[in-house]
Amino acid sequence: MPPGPLPPLPGAAPAKTTYESAPILRDLRKEAAAFVPVAVKRKLEIEKAQKEREQEETEVEAETGTGTGMQMGFTTRVNAAPDVDVDEIRRFAVEVEEAEDDGR
Repeated sequence: MPPGPLPPLPGAAPAKTTYESAPILRDLRKEAAAFVPVAVKRKLEIEKAQKEREQEETEVEAETGTGTGMQMGFTTRVNAAPDVDVDEIRRFAVEVEEAEDDGR
């Protein structure tokens, strides 16, 4: 006769599954600092690319000895057109149009 299933062990209790969950502590300051609006990200990427391009140009000018302001191995650049806010340019254009309309 083939052997059958074994009888249960005396005193062995059926296994119980217990689910537990601990609270998750979040650092909201860190999460808020990680959030950067898309427009700001784009602007930072553009500025980074411009700085890298300027650095490469400066290195090339220093190696070849070309460029403006070559003095003792250092190149100097003068920014004749500083960064201006777009809203400020629009306000200025409106003021110019109003002055032209007034005949000033």
